[in-house]
Amino acid sequence: MTAPAAVRPTALIRSATFRLALGIALAIAVANGVIFAGVYWFAAREVAARTEALVRADLTGLADLYAQRRLIALREAIETRLERDPTVAAVYLLTDKRDGRLAGNLARWPDGVPTGERLGRFTASADGRPPGDYWGAGTTLPGGFRLVIGHALAEDDTHLARLALILIGASAATLALGIGGGVLASRRLFARILAVNEVAAAVEAGTMAARVAGADRPDEFGDLARHVNAMLERTERLIGGLREVSDRIAHELRTPLNRIRGRIDLIADAGSETERAAAAEAARTEVADTVRVFEALLDIATTEAEAGNRAGLAPVDLAAVVADVADLYEAVAEDRGIVLTVAAAGPVPVLGDRMLLARMLANVVDNAVKFSPPEAGVTIALTVAEDLAVLSVTDRGPGLDPAFRKRAFDRFTRGADTAEVPGHGLGLSLVRAIAIRHGARIELTDAEPGLTVTFRLPLGSAT
Repeated sequence: MTAPAAVRPTALIRSATFRLALGIALAIAVANGVIFAGVYWFAAREVAARTEALVRADLTGLADLYAQRRLIALREAIETRLERDPTVAAVYLLTDKRDGRLAGNLARWPDGVPTGERLGRFTASADGRPPGDYWGAGTTLPGGFRLVIGHALAEDDTHLARLALILIGASAATLALGIGGGVLASRRLFARILAVNEVAAAVEAGTMAARVAGADRPDEFGDLARHVNAMLERTERLIGGLREVSDRIAHELRTPLNRIRGRIDLIADAGSETERAAAAEAARTEVADTVRVFEALLDIATTEAEAGNRAGLAPVDLAAVVADVADLYEAVAEDRGIVLTVAAAGPVPVLGDRMLLARMLANVVDNAVKFSPPEAGVTIALTVAEDLAVLSVTDRGPGLDPAFRKRAFDRFTRGADTAEVPGHGLGLSLVRAIAIRHGARIELTDAEPGLTVTFRLPLGSAT
């Protein structure tokens, strides 16, 4: 596993994850700004409506009082209200026909006071205090008297200003938290993506053992790490196999190539046509054998490259494949005095390549017939166990040493008692490659005497 990657600030800022996080943070900030602006507008509207309702109620009440009890009662009501409100939260002014003050806390009629049914903002100075903003209106009473009423806006303005500061602060905090959280999140995401990129760069540079850390995490990055590591392990295995094959080819083919060269030398040095023809035939046989080795290696490499790829596989009746292979080897077994027995209940559908499955089984049956003594038996059995097709081949030959079974499927590997039998040790390597291609497991067990080779393949849909 590689060490966690260090994130450079410049690389982080240029990353798509940072831009995405920043865009989301800005979008949230804009949305919050719109919401907070709506809250402020609604609050200001409610405050204005409440103030206007108070002014209208006050104005209507005083006008009704004047209509019922005339001027003296109106003056007393204004003075009483001013005595109860020493903080100058409201202003009043009652004037006569010549604008002389009769009651109130204003020295003169304020400028810009709306009249009639319309209310509005105006500025006035109550009892010599600094001017302030008020919300109200003026009206003319019967008899030519004029009355102005206004409620102070200072407290409302203070509350609204405080609300605005709170909303602006909340918007700024939301933006800061969004950007900060986005930076932290993008940093974590970028670090994990960078780790994958660094592993890819290491593999590209030739470090095939590099792996992505975090494959044990139960999230999408854990899935990515597991898939990348599985891919790298398969690639490393294939490259290792290729290197091993190359080394083994160089070693195993040295002898046949030297023999071919010797045959060619014999052809050149032959003293008669008969000797020349015999040397040429021997060289031709050596070349054909060498070509078969290359073809077997090519088949193994091609099949291994398709491991895990389900494309090209189709529903196949494995029982029919068993029957075909048994028919093919029945005559060969009879010639050696071997009884070939088939125990297969069909149909047994699997997903696979019919030719490859037949070749896999044929290689195992060929070995069983080849190494079994005369009058012995070879059994091909096919059963179904739960969701698996179980295919086995049992012989009564010498079997395999338990220590050798782990290497039995390696290329160019042969048992100690097979030196006299023609072959190059590639048959079981091809068998393993085909089994892996079909998702099958292989087991080698002792048949006492002999050997049992068992394949367990996933069942597929019937044709």
